[in-house]
Amino acid sequence: MTDEIGQAKDLFHRNERLFVSIGVWPLRSTYVTFSVWILYLISHMTTLFADFYYVFGNTELMIVNISESSLKIMILPKMLVLRFSSRLKRLMQRVIDDVDADNWESLKEQEVYLSYNRVASSFFTLWFTTALTTSIIYHLKPLEFRLKSMFGNESLPFVLPYRTHLFFDVKDSSTFWTVWLLQSPMIWIHMFHTATIAFLCCLVLHVCGKMAVLTFRIKNLDLDRHEDPGSFRIIFRDIVTRHRDILQLSKDIEGVFQLLLLEELLISTVIVGLTSYIVILTIHAEDKGIFIACLTYALSVLWLLYGYCVAGEYLLTESTNLYNAFYDCQWYNSSDSFKKQMIICMLSAKKPVCLTGGGFYVFSLVNYTGILKTTASYVSMLRKIA
Repeated sequence: MTDEIGQAKDLFHRNERLFVSIGVWPLRSTYVTFSVWILYLISHMTTLFADFYYVFGNTELMIVNISESSLKIMILPKMLVLRFSSRLKRLMQRVIDDVDADNWESLKEQEVYLSYNRVASSFFTLWFTTALTTSIIYHLKPLEFRLKSMFGNESLPFVLPYRTHLFFDVKDSSTFWTVWLLQSPMIWIHMFHTATIAFLCCLVLHVCGKMAVLTFRIKNLDLDRHEDPGSFRIIFRDIVTRHRDILQLSKDIEGVFQLLLLEELLISTVIVGLTSYIVILTIHAEDKGIFIACLTYALSVLWLLYGYCVAGEYLLTESTNLYNAFYDCQWYNSSDSFKKQMIICMLSAKKPVCLTGGGFYVFSLVNYTGILKTTASYVSMLRKIA
């Protein structure tokens, strides 16, 4: 079991290794690396906005530009929050300290927590693989046009991976490959975007694991062994302390990420709607590069939103389980004083802990269907006005 605890800590170390490469890991000051990446992203966004100005009026090109620039708009505040949030720094230190064998009273409690850690690890691996595949496909899409032109003895097109206005013309292959390589770091920036989602879900599932351990402990209280009021007070104090710690962790996560989650929700639904419209336009096109790139892009964004909703669903489920655990424990074998204390605990657990966007939109599997309906309405609107 010690090895599994080490693997549980390794999940956060994997996040650390990726974030350190961007310079945004909360527990390590890497301002030089961060400055390089933030300036690179801002310069790329500048060329995107310039391109939007020049293609304004062309509906299809505007849609492609917005779908790309929207993603960059989501990435920039994430980099700033992870780099400069002192609250996140304190939160991360507490979470890492929590993953310790001394915090559990039995191997069963460890297993209850580690079951959630394994879910977080699986999601991290899946999202990392999905993001890497999608980013590479999107970056390689111009090569399809060049290969077809080479085999068809046609002039080589100089189509770059992203809608950017470079303030100079790309008229030869050496310039094209130079710019193409200079844009390749965007693959890692897109990976960072997915990593922040996986990071948030790791934090949420850590809270779920702690809540599941508390639920297990409450359900398995052996109150028959306790007769004196002092022992009941010790049990009550332990439950309240652990529950308060869980509520504070979830409050800190909300405080750091709720505005980012709202931004993610609003922009991601727009991105999925726009890219889905492009998929419909290019489904019968002879060149399938744009079709495949946009299809994988839309599915990846939907998959990431699904991850938020799954993490939120786990949180809601464990909140309900904790509330029900007070009913299921052997409260009927305790003193009247302890029964009153259990009522206090039930009142504090009555309001479910949830993952929200902006404090009002609750991420859950039920609400995920609403996201799908919203994106479908965007596609329908675009097909009518275009």
